[in-house]
Amino acid sequence: ARALIAQGVKELNLISQDSTYYGLDLRSNHGRAIASPDKFNAAVKSLPVQATTICTLLRELNALPGGPMS
Repeated sequence: ARALIAQGVKELNLISQDSTYYGLDLRSNHGRAIASPDKFNAAVKSLPVQATTICTLLRELNALPGGPMS
């Protein structure tokens, strides 16, 4: 974001998608269901506990020089 501001960018669009429920609406025998739920769960558990949230990112972007709250 700092590099964009330095280049004169005035607007940054952030688009989010909640993929936490992907596949839960599918039947267990459906071809697009998660192939290995155990591996998926292990991967999710390996993510950092203090992962940055979109709210934290937005606060940091707002605090940058030229941000909407500065």
